[in-house]
Amino acid sequence: MPEYKKKKVRKIRKDTKNTYTDEIKMIPKEKRKFNNKVDRDNEEIKSAAPAKKKIRVIRGNKLRNKKRKLIFLYIIIALVTLLVTFSFCLPTGVIEFLQNSIAKSGTGNGYQSSISGGSLINAVQVDDIFITVTPTQVSGYNCKSGKSLFNYSHGYERPLITTSEARFIIYSQGEKEYGVYNFQNQLISAKTENDILTAKIARNGTFAIATQSDGYSSEVAVYNKKGKEIYRWFCADYIINDIQLDDTGRKLVLSAINAQKGSYVSKLYVLEFDSATPVYTKTFENQILLNLDADNAKSFYAIFENRVEFFNWNSFENKVFETNKTFIYNRPSNKCSLLVAGQQNNKGNNTVYVFDKKGDKISEFNVDYEIQDIAFKGDCIYILSDKIVYLYSVDGEKVAEGHCTFGTVRVLSISHHNAIVLTDNSADKINLE
Repeated sequence: MPEYKKKKVRKIRKDTKNTYTDEIKMIPKEKRKFNNKVDRDNEEIKSAAPAKKKIRVIRGNKLRNKKRKLIFLYIIIALVTLLVTFSFCLPTGVIEFLQNSIAKSGTGNGYQSSISGGSLINAVQVDDIFITVTPTQVSGYNCKSGKSLFNYSHGYERPLITTSEARFIIYSQGEKEYGVYNFQNQLISAKTENDILTAKIARNGTFAIATQSDGYSSEVAVYNKKGKEIYRWFCADYIINDIQLDDTGRKLVLSAINAQKGSYVSKLYVLEFDSATPVYTKTFENQILLNLDADNAKSFYAIFENRVEFFNWNSFENKVFETNKTFIYNRPSNKCSLLVAGQQNNKGNNTVYVFDKKGDKISEFNVDYEIQDIAFKGDCIYILSDKIVYLYSVDGEKVAEGHCTFGTVRVLSISHHNAIVLTDNSADKINLE
């Protein structure tokens, strides 16, 4: 079979002629002619040495928008912080504060204001309004203008009222129904399982109701501002006769009494809502603890027939004051507390005591006439006797007096030289000179 060898072929590269570029004649730069003035100008510009140009940074809106967003975020944070702080300062929140403010605003027809619903049972003052309780109705009025703020029908046989800065409770001792109100609406209407003994409401809207009990001597239930039960405590051997909450609604103090071997025994309990075991207890032999009150956020006091004990809410340190008379009036305030002691057989021999927040006595002065009612606001003491209202300073100096109509049963304060006097069916304002 024949052999075939691959023939070696030497490839010679030939230059390919470009018919387009090869015919373009290149003219030296110095011999180049310009066809027109425009070409000449352009050539001169191109041949000139390039000038140094400043670099200009064009800033867009990105940084500006970022700053705007940060400012807007800071404003939102500030507003939220302010709102939260404002809410903590208010008793029951911003919404209810606005409701109460709207209810209290405006002007009324002026005094004399009529009180409907029968004879006056009770009247209490809450800052710049006063609330009256009659056998059928509870009504609120603006202290300065006499404007009628609200008028609720209750239908209780023995209506009692307990107030806080923004709310109040109406209930009947010995019945099961109660209602919680602000100055514009009824917020809660409920019924207890057993007959009510007493009730109190705190500044933040938390409230407590002491009742009789099926398996115990008595019991107390605590509710938040929405009416939800958060705590219940049972008292085995004693009957609860008074209760008091601190401003935060986190502590409850109650007094209970019992008869043992022919004599009364009183007990004081302080409770917190995480345990059934009291954080503080004190027993009083042969004494009746009549009622409890709190004049500020740091202390409360227990009133007996002729003695008063002041307690610190946190340390429970106490101070005792005794008198040879019987306490007949008690008026707390944010700055200090006022108590009046008198004698049953001599109603023209009375003594007024003023105590500070710690329970130290500020002043003491005698009043040699019968006291029908007393009011205390700021550093002013108003005393009603017969048809005259006397104005005293905290130090016991008589500053002014004013006359009122026959049948006046209560006195309330407006300002330094003005007072509200109430009869069974009317409220009037008088000037003290």
